Amino acid sequence: MQALRDSNTVHPPRAERAARQSSTSADYWFERLRGAEPLILSIKPKAGSAPDVAGSLRLDLPLQPELVRHVKRLATSSKTSTFAVCVAVFKLLLMRWSGQDDVIIGASLHQRDPSKPGSDTRGSTGRLVILPLRTDVSGDPAFSEVLSRIHQGIVNARHHGDLAFDAFAAPPEVSHTAWTNPLFVAIVHEASNGTARDHEGSSAALELHVGPPAAGLHCTIQGRANACEEAALHALAEQYVHLLRQIVERPDAAVSDHCLAVVSPRVHLPDATLPLKQTPLPD
Repeated sequence: MQALRDSNTVHPPRAERAARQSSTSADYWFERLRGAEPLILSIKPKAGSAPDVAGSLRLDLPLQPELVRHVKRLATSSKTSTFAVCVAVFKLLLMRWSGQDDVIIGASLHQRDPSKPGSDTRGSTGRLVILPLRTDVSGDPAFSEVLSRIHQGIVNARHHGDLAFDAFAAPPEVSHTAWTNPLFVAIVHEASNGTARDHEGSSAALELHVGPPAAGLHCTIQGRANACEEAALHALAEQYVHLLRQIVERPDAAVSDHCLAVVSPRVHLPDATLPLKQTPLPD
């Protein structure tokens, strides 16, 4: 009798379940991005100096094996992924350059089936989607707290990643430039195998490509030629690695305790010896 009752149970059609999930995801994203402001970075070439071609410059980040081991150790102790650590450092760097505490970027993630248990931030070979990652780093939190927020943001983004962002209009209070791909100013890409690779179709001004730990955590930073000055890209690459080294040594320190001073600071940058959140905006 129990088997008969189970066989007569009416289940919602797959299309209906998918529609419900999309509706839930739409509600989540509308609320999550309410009041979002676009990321503003002073990295664009000066007037008349930008190339007409839509090429890009890509720089490999010099992550030494010892630094990679520390990154993996931090990820393990924080119960997250090396990808999340790299995203968190990237966000802090963008906070410095933009002067914004509420930072939103695009994240190119390999979406996993939400029906499968154990969804987390670890790499996957599923469908590739570009989703917003919004993180509030105000209040001078410790990096470990920022990393926790990033981790949860990635988990939530994966769970609600069934929604195509170009399929509907942004709410009135959300700037269109902060809402849809390819209008994200900065995007971070997650590679599932091999090394960090090209993602066709992205026209973001700035991109961070993060390879999987199995490949030794190969990371590159890329800037679109007509939207990112070459000197700015070199400075970003230097400062990213410098910031990463400090963070793996003191992950529980407040973000303002980590500075971006490098051996050869660029002349067009603000005073890099100032703490992270106190640095004035670039000219």
